[in-house]
Amino acid sequence: MPSLPAQLSNSYGNIANALGAVKQQQQGQKGSVGMKLAQPYRSQPIGLQQARAMFDPSQFFTMLRQHGVKA
Repeated sequence: MPSLPAQLSNSYGNIANALGAVKQQQQGQKGSVGMKLAQPYRSQPIGLQQARAMFDPSQFFTMLRQHGVKA
C-alpha cells in the first residue's frame, strides 16, 4: 500500500492528466461549438452618485467605534 504523500501526488497526477485531456479536446474543437467555460467575475464600476447613495455615514462611524477606533 503506498504512503500518504505518494497517494496525494498520484491524485494530483490524475487531475493534471484530466486537465491536459480537456485542453487537448478543446484545442481540437476550436472550429466547432464546444463547452463554454465560465468567465471570471468582474464587477462593474459604480458612479459617484451611486456610491454616495450607498454610503451611510452613521453606520460607517458606528462600525469604527465598535472596532476600537477613537475620534
